[in-house]
Amino acid sequence: YGIIHQYMMNDCMKKAEKIFTDVIDEKYPGDEEIVWRAKHQRQGFLAQIGRGHESVARQLEIVNAGSNHSRDWDLLIEAYLMVDDIEQAKTWYLRAAEKFPADPMILGSGGDVYQKLKQYDEALACWDRALELDPDLYDCRYGKGFCYEEMGEYQKAYEVWADIAHRLEQDGFELEVEFPKELARKCREKLSR
Repeated sequence: YGIIHQYMMNDCMKKAEKIFTDVIDEKYPGDEEIVWRAKHQRQGFLAQIGRGHESVARQLEIVNAGSNHSRDWDLLIEAYLMVDDIEQAKTWYLRAAEKFPADPMILGSGGDVYQKLKQYDEALACWDRALELDPDLYDCRYGKGFCYEEMGEYQKAYEVWADIAHRLEQDGFELEVEFPKELARKCREKLSR
């Protein structure tokens, strides 16, 4: 049974990588966002299977070749975060923030970098600025919630989780709303102790 699952796992990993690559290489006309999402997902996938350094090398080559697209820079920052090279992630975040000072995705990744460095005020400032520019960046909202929890600020975390749940309910996301509701419930329990 274990051997069968091992073969299935390897087969599924090959298929997943091929599908991500196909989506990226075909450059779906009119839907650039799906290509960026596939690039991001492929990075996460490669990191999960121990090949995250391939993503770093790929994105480093793209950025060093002169890419002026902020998403390429953001993918490089994320690639470094995924392999836990936080100092390089910070170095590239600072370069990207100088090049793209009002890019909400770059600012969001800056929040992730500063949280990993336990520089919480800087992390929260990055996420707040990113959300001013793009209120729909749920990753920044989740980042804030987890950051407040890490800081032991459960009331603030609760408020973030409740806000996310409210926003998701308003947008009709019935399944997605359960996660922030559960996080809010756990914070409420910690506050009542």
